[in-house]
Amino acid sequence: SNYFRLGLTFRSAYIDNLYAGSAVGTISETIYSILPTIAFDQTSSRRNLTVAYSPGFTFYHPSSALNETDQSANVDYSLRLTPHVAIHAADGFLKTSTSFSPTFSIPGGSTSDSAPSSTVIIVPLAQLLTNRADGSLSYQFRPTGMIGISGTLFNLHYPDLKKVSDLYDSAERSGGFFYSHRIADTQYLGANYRYARSVQTPTGEQFETQTHTVYFFYTIYLQKHLSVSVSGGPQYYETTQTSTVTSNSPASALTTSRRWQANQMTLSEPEQAASDQVSIPSGSSWTPAFATSIDWQRPHTNFVASYARTVTSGGGLVGTYSSNSAGATARWQMARTWTAGAGANYSIIKVVSPFLFSSTSGGHTIAGTVTVEHPLSQHLTSAFEYDHLHQSYGGIAVISANPDSNRFSGSISWQFSRPLGGR
Repeated sequence: SNYFRLGLTFRSAYIDNLYAGSAVGTISETIYSILPTIAFDQTSSRRNLTVAYSPGFTFYHPSSALNETDQSANVDYSLRLTPHVAIHAADGFLKTSTSFSPTFSIPGGSTSDSAPSSTVIIVPLAQLLTNRADGSLSYQFRPTGMIGISGTLFNLHYPDLKKVSDLYDSAERSGGFFYSHRIADTQYLGANYRYARSVQTPTGEQFETQTHTVYFFYTIYLQKHLSVSVSGGPQYYETTQTSTVTSNSPASALTTSRRWQANQMTLSEPEQAASDQVSIPSGSSWTPAFATSIDWQRPHTNFVASYARTVTSGGGLVGTYSSNSAGATARWQMARTWTAGAGANYSIIKVVSPFLFSSTSGGHTIAGTVTVEHPLSQHLTSAFEYDHLHQSYGGIAVISANPDSNRFSGSISWQFSRPLGGR
């Protein structure tokens, strides 16, 4: 039940139109990556702990100045306090330039018993740091009923803002509680409340979006291998801009006043002179939220599709947006040693409550990937992958300069696992 794991992946890829974030335009690049991994998995009768770390070394040709080092670390811990009470905590850190597999970075909806995630704009080559921490406590108070609480912390950071003009760091904090009830052997019914607060701080100002979402969800297993989930409910959002006013700087106060007037807000000069920070409500409203998913699994084939509609913010953008996203993934074991996979995502956002510093009025993303895997031996596996990414967001220069990207890659991975014994 306890394992020590090692891995090493060599990957080579070709990108036809890489945009380096400068005025030189797009370039074609060959990329070589070395990705070692180390992991530890410990399991007992009451708990499970998994720790994994993977550094990455990427080399570009002919643009060697773009060479980079990536980092990935994940910790997952589960503990059963009593036969009916369980705790789960997880943390994931990622430092990458999103050079591969863009569809993995795009949420294509969510499971029906949770709120959809924020859309993250993908900027090929630009360095990106993310950290996500999750925690939950669940209590099964009867054989057919369960309640619980959960919380999430998510931080997004761009180390080099010059390469991602019009995109900014963001921080999101969210939490809520849920109730789930099994009404039959194959049917589940429940509710989920989630509160989220997202903050962006470009140019020294603070832009904040708060959402309250209530989801009622229903899941049914139509067959042993086929399930369908739907959820929906009301969502309330409120946006606020906090500006700093320097009392001894009339020019600064006048500039801030004009910006407020552009947002249909006014503030008298006496009030400006007496205030250091002023919070300006930009908008609030109720809107419907909805999510659905279908999951079909067979011994050699599986298919998952989902759709979600919600109000979101962050993900590199300043503003509050209505998001519609859909995604699907499929895997097929064609033969004993050959497996094929495919995935597609589509998301579209539209600003519903713009700030004075909003990144864009909206846009859309289309992404797809095709993979083929073939084990060469017990420890060696080869893989081939094609990715296509198209993004269209007016006002974001780094995206407008390179809306399309095609990537071809091949890799060889070595995996080793050693049992350490268990209890």
